Amino acid sequence: MARISGKGFFIIFAVLMLILGGLQTAAAFPPLPMSVNGTVTIDGKVAPEGSKVAAVMDGVSVDEWVISLSGEYMLEIPGEYEDTDKTVTFLVNGVDTQHSEKWESGSVVSIDLSIITSTSSASYSYSEPSIESDEANVSDTEVEQVVSDTEELDNVSHDLQSSSDPSSASPLKSLPGFNLSLSAGIIICYMILNGKRDQDDD
Repeated sequence: MARISGKGFFIIFAVLMLILGGLQTAAAFPPLPMSVNGTVTIDGKVAPEGSKVAAVMDGVSVDEWVISLSGEYMLEIPGEYEDTDKTVTFLVNGVDTQHSEKWESGSVVSIDLSIITSTSSASYSYSEPSIESDEANVSDTEVEQVVSDTEELDNVSHDLQSSSDPSSASPLKSLPGFNLSLSAGIIICYMILNGKRDQDDD
């Protein structure tokens, strides 16, 4: 079995120390934050001064920016190495912008954010269509005529039903116009009798 000389042992020890030292050095430095910048618009206009932009990861706000110039923002989103590829969402004045990005240490991303707060831009108005046909311009006289015709048809139908009932009176009385004809006949007979009586008196 070959022996390791003192010099060789020292070299191996030095290499191991360098490896361990490198690992400790890497662990000692925290990951760099993720930088996100861009512009913000609200209802299609540049976000006013005082508008707030927030980055949210795991349901917690990890960085915020208050707009003060030209609707621009810049976020420095911190995180750990285990946060790599976690989703970061962005809010403007508490409203979700529907934009998201995967967190990565030291990355620089440009995202223009926008939200809609005006309900009028998303509302729809509906009005009943106007009917301008001749059928919609029926006069009161025509309506009354229709009602009259309907009532007359109802009376005729009622008379026909009465005439078909065996327990009803004479069928002739149930026919339309029978009472009118009978009255006219009585009046004519009365006039004829009065005329003859006047001739006999002369």
